[in-house]
Amino acid sequence: MTALIIVDLTPKDKDKLSAYSEMSAETLVEYGGEFLGKGSIEVLHGEPDF
Repeated sequence: MTALIIVDLTPKDKDKLSAYSEMSAETLVEYGGEFLGKGSIEVLHGEPDF
């Protein structure tokens, strides 16, 4: 089964974000997951809903 998770956030503590990213990557590997993209989000049409 395929699942995609999209996260859009503005980090308040970059050190905690770095630690979280390392832990989440380990979880992905265990289940054969991978990051498909990482970086800034660009709205191509309209306004974001949030």
